[in-house]
Amino acid sequence: MPQSFWNDIGNQKAFLLWLHKELSNQQKEGKRKGRKAKENEKRGGGEEGVNSEFYESWYTVTTQDFLKNNGQGLLAHYAYSLSTLLSKVFPEYKWLPWKFNLTPKGYWSDAGNQKSYLEWLGKRLGYNSEEDWYKVKLKDFTENFGGTLVKRHYQGSPYFLLRKAFPEFTYHPWKFAHSSSVGSRSDLGAELVTYIEETLGIKSDSDWNRINHKQLRSVGVSSTVTKLGGLVPLLRKHRSRVQLEELSRTSES
Repeated sequence: MPQSFWNDIGNQKAFLLWLHKELSNQQKEGKRKGRKAKENEKRGGGEEGVNSEFYESWYTVTTQDFLKNNGQGLLAHYAYSLSTLLSKVFPEYKWLPWKFNLTPKGYWSDAGNQKSYLEWLGKRLGYNSEEDWYKVKLKDFTENFGGTLVKRHYQGSPYFLLRKAFPEFTYHPWKFAHSSSVGSRSDLGAELVTYIEETLGIKSDSDWNRINHKQLRSVGVSSTVTKLGGLVPLLRKHRSRVQLEELSRTSES
């Protein structure tokens, strides 16, 4: 088949309709059960519109499905991006690139794409405000097509992602309900000390002497301070001028 054949949008659409029918027949015959069937149940549904079942079924189609059915030339025409191909042939449907088995190359490197995904995920999770994201878990991303985004681009930390995507809102890592949302941070201690100063009105080094565990609990950082080794070690590292001996006695109360 000449490559020019795939330049015609009509030929592209005709092939896709034929392929869909072929794959549907295979599924009915039991040849696409198991993992594919489970993924179809997971990836399909949830998008309203005419013939949504037809459109949603494309999210489970793989590159191998094209190769096995003489569609390599068509897929190559779109740099092997199924989402780009379907968006071109079926522009009437709102395609979500993250629901495909493979996202287009470089897709997650675009900040706009990351934000679009978060807006979709927030709606899916029932979030209505920036504060609602403090409830999110890493599992919420891995189970909703965002595992690659978080793990490869943000060290497995939803907190890193949210801070980058929504800079207008200040997220504090210790406020997340699940530790999996924060990940590992070398600068967390410095950020925590600054937060304590701002929320408890610490203006000078001597003000630290009045801080105790009850006050730390009141601003929701007591457990995080403990996880990082305690207040005295934190100040020894990030506020070395504070008189630690007096603070050690005060912080016990």
